[in-house]
Amino acid sequence: MAWRLRAAVLAAAAGSVLVAAPAAVAAWASSGAGSATAKAGYWAGTQLRWTGPASTACVNATSCTLSIGNNANFTTKVQVTDPSGNVMSNIGSGKTVTLSIVSNGSGGGFTTSTTLTLPATGAAVTTASFTYKSGAGGSWTDNLKASASGYADATVALTK
Repeated sequence: MAWRLRAAVLAAAAGSVLVAAPAAVAAWASSGAGSATAKAGYWAGTQLRWTGPASTACVNATSCTLSIGNNANFTTKVQVTDPSGNVMSNIGSGKTVTLSIVSNGSGGGFTTSTTLTLPATGAAVTTASFTYKSGAGGSWTDNLKASASGYADATVALTK
């Protein structure tokens, strides 16, 4: 009789257990007694975030607004995070971040490459920074976007 009780407890537990390994490794989920599914790869919600500039609203942000003024530089890196903002690691090779101008009120532009490389191993932070230099004018907003396949975009509104 004891074996039936143990089997019943195990079956009940199997129907409601979710076990997760570190992000980007694997997850096991059970939908009922005797069944389970596994998902390898990246969890939904991985996203790009700005790393800076330091002491601004853009640090570890997916979206931010920053007043920089005329002929000023916005320089930072881009990182891949989980939804809680934890930097991912060991994301694999061949991943790049593409930077683009969504709207350009100042007439500014990128002074560095608009394609950044993410490392295959270690922290998923671009290996180089990029710089955007604003133009000039009265009142303006420049909207920039960082994109990479499989990750939610990061955006920034630069204003004067």
